[in-house]
Amino acid sequence: MANNIGMANVCTVPLSYIFMRGQGVKIFSLVAKQCKLDNFVVPTAARFSADVEDDGYEGAIVLEPQAGIYLEPVSVLDYASLYPSSMISENLSHDSIVMDPQYGSVPGVTYVDIAYDIYEGTGSSKVKVNTRTCRFAQGADGGKAVIPRILQDLIAQRKATRKMADHKRVTFGGGRIVVGPLSGSRITDAATGEVLDVTTADATSIEDAYTDFHKAVLDGLQAAYKVTANSLYGALGARSNPLYLKDLAACTTATGRSLILQAKAFVQKEFGARVIYGDSVAGYTPVLLRRGGTDVVYDTIERMVGTGRWTPCLAEPGREGKDACELRGVEAWTEAGWTPVHRVIRHALAKGKAMVRVMTSMGVVDVTDDHSLLRPDGEP
Repeated sequence: MANNIGMANVCTVPLSYIFMRGQGVKIFSLVAKQCKLDNFVVPTAARFSADVEDDGYEGAIVLEPQAGIYLEPVSVLDYASLYPSSMISENLSHDSIVMDPQYGSVPGVTYVDIAYDIYEGTGSSKVKVNTRTCRFAQGADGGKAVIPRILQDLIAQRKATRKMADHKRVTFGGGRIVVGPLSGSRITDAATGEVLDVTTADATSIEDAYTDFHKAVLDGLQAAYKVTANSLYGALGARSNPLYLKDLAACTTATGRSLILQAKAFVQKEFGARVIYGDSVAGYTPVLLRRGGTDVVYDTIERMVGTGRWTPCLAEPGREGKDACELRGVEAWTEAGWTPVHRVIRHALAKGKAMVRVMTSMGVVDVTDDHSLLRPDGEP
């Protein structure tokens, strides 16, 4: 419930929308609120039609796996909020993209050009048909457009909320109480910014500032900030969403791919890095599950979903032809322990691909043949 209330508060929607509506209306509500504050008018979107053809574009990048057995620890590098950060850094927004050539070279204005490839078909029939370049105006003195400013606020609010959960309450002589982050022997008053040394300022007690209940509420709120920031990009690429603008979604993934390739080149040059690869498994794969926090069973992915509602992944460019089923109260056993299963994504086996069975010490798993697979001797 804490997560649901947090999402409703972040997106400014009724709590019922969390259960009755999709993510798209929540994102639109958030953006519409910011546009109203900025005196922008959001035009009425054309009615969505699934029959309208629209060329696809390239989504996320999967780096070629380096087959082998690694006996030394493998470092994992991760961009913090890759797509939101990409949109912020390049100022990608409806109000910054140059749609009319006469505004593409205004004196005193700095621009960023981003190119992306256009594709037709999916899976093995996916073919590049064209390349499009978009130009984005950069704000004076680093100012950002509407979408990047929303993302900046979401990321900043999440960071602040996560820090709040670790705040301490220090009681000093005379009854003064200070709440804020504690670093070593120093606490910073969250209200005034004053820094006090708890070892020399007559501190009588130090305890957590928030109860477990309050921490759960804060955790739900920070999760809502994270999910909303990561979902905003998807709304831009969903033709059913009023915010739809394919150029923004495509330029976001293009920037993300560029950043990943830059990071790959850097770590390979400096540290000789390797890449780890992962993908989907067959629906009849058995999984160790826990339901409701108590019932532990082995079940298949198909039965885990049961009669759940499948919906097309319309808000997630790059997942055309795939369906998703949202889950609640289901956990799967992983290397990190019991991990919530938020949803299952399914798709048809692409033409030309085959299923192979992998034997492990814990059982078997059937996957598509484009995975990084090793024989018992470590050879591909």
